[in-house]
Amino acid sequence: MHRDSFRAPGQWLQQLRQVLDQMAAEGLSPAALMMDGLFSSDGVFSPPEAEIQQAVNWVRQAGGVYIADEVQSGFARTGDEFWGFSRYQVVPDMVTLGKPMGNGHPVAGLVARSGLLDLFGERQRYFNTFGGNPVSCCAAAAVLDVIETEQLQVNARIQGQHLGRQLHELAQRHEVMGDIRGAGLFFGVELVEDRDSLAPATELASCVVNGMREAGVLISATGPDANVLKIRPPLVFTAEHVELLSDTLDRVLTQLS
Repeated sequence: MHRDSFRAPGQWLQQLRQVLDQMAAEGLSPAALMMDGLFSSDGVFSPPEAEIQQAVNWVRQAGGVYIADEVQSGFARTGDEFWGFSRYQVVPDMVTLGKPMGNGHPVAGLVARSGLLDLFGERQRYFNTFGGNPVSCCAAAAVLDVIETEQLQVNARIQGQHLGRQLHELAQRHEVMGDIRGAGLFFGVELVEDRDSLAPATELASCVVNGMREAGVLISATGPDANVLKIRPPLVFTAEHVELLSDTLDRVLTQLS
């Protein structure tokens, strides 16, 4: 999709409709629609609930399934919900799980409707040497226990609200900060050449990421133009860490301006 697909309301949905219509005209059916709950690689966007529901309905009507990718938006990351897809009030056919589930230990998972798995088992032969590794399963179970017992979903919501306020305050002092998007402890800060044209400040974003790294704070850049600062702290982030991150970002932006 074009880098501005999520800036104009419904534009990405129109593009999806066009693709589905073109496929139908060529006698093709979609296999699946796979969506990250926060569209993190697209610049951290969160489309309206109704748009996500419409997209899923269209794909299902055309014969495809909806796969929710929870590798980045799941496991209490968004604060208000445990899963990113829950924010859109739509139930996926399949859910892919990964990195956060092991907190550094290599583990991944898949959850799917029983009807799909039964059909897969009837039609396909599948073998995986490491499927169900007990050590990985124990690590993942321990992570889930910690998220629950230490109330990290609540922490993601509280500290995310704190971080959001800090970022908006910084935007009042730094004109290069454009749109600020996110939920819980997951934010995207768009860096722009100016707020009139909204031209992407790609080179600046790279310098900011490196400047933050040199100062001891790790963030990254994302989006089609790599001009969106991707801020995704660990769920154990405290108010002190929020202040450290925002102060460091303020200092780095000041030095680069």
